[in-house]
Amino acid sequence: MRIMTLETMMKNVSLLAATLALASSCAQSVGDINRTQPDYYPKSYFTGEWYSRPTVIRTQYNQAMFFEGAQGDMDKVRWELQETNLVAYRSYEYLPNTEPNPGSHTPVAIFGVTHLDVQRDYNPSNGIETNVIVENTVEGAGLRARGLVTQPGA
Repeated sequence: MRIMTLETMMKNVSLLAATLALASSCAQSVGDINRTQPDYYPKSYFTGEWYSRPTVIRTQYNQAMFFEGAQGDMDKVRWELQETNLVAYRSYEYLPNTEPNPGSHTPVAIFGVTHLDVQRDYNPSNGIETNVIVENTVEGAGLRARGLVTQPGA
């Protein structure tokens, strides 16, 4: 029978601890990695009537009429999605019985948009999906895409 020395036993314990640490470090899932723009909205979000109020958030220092925080009138709007714009139209007649189709000719706000789909990225060599979530502006381009991103300053 072989008797283990203290040195041999310490080597075995440290080898066991290193093996357990290595095995447990590989067991965790990485999770999803989101590489999309922060202001993504599904197109179904822009249905029904909304309330809108313009607010000045930035102005030149030499403007006497405008200042930061100035607000306009509250309007009830409906959204129309176009190829390059998201247009808010007034959903009521400004003066009663003056328009044949209420609010069709009075845009309240216009925002530039980019149409895109959000999907999982895939490995091009074998076609397997990865854990990376990316924007797809090529395959679902235009009004067929499921979402949009507003363009700042447009």
